[in-house]
Amino acid sequence: MKTTVHDLDLVARGEAWRRATEQGRVTFAASGLGLRVELFEGRIEVFDHWLAGFTDVDAMIDAAVRVEGIPFMSLADTLRWKRGLGRAKDLPDIALLEHSLAVAAG
Repeated sequence: MKTTVHDLDLVARGEAWRRATEQGRVTFAASGLGLRVELFEGRIEVFDHWLAGFTDVDAMIDAAVRVEGIPFMSLADTLRWKRGLGRAKDLPDIALLEHSLAVAAG
């Protein structure tokens, strides 16, 4: 189980994106793809695009798993995204996701 989270990354469209832009300054995403709004001193970042194989924001949001009405990227998609980024800092998360998905599969 992951015990710490340093920030929350969100992807938004339509009204949700418009509202985010009213709450913080819009800047270019560090990835060079799309825009971002930083909220709460960077603890929340809202993006209008996503990376590593998730170029269709509408499809990604539409495929989200809903937990108490809130859409989340599925664990399988999160694993695909983390692998696609290829960052060393994601290796512990990748191992945790692989383990969780294996346990869930039985």
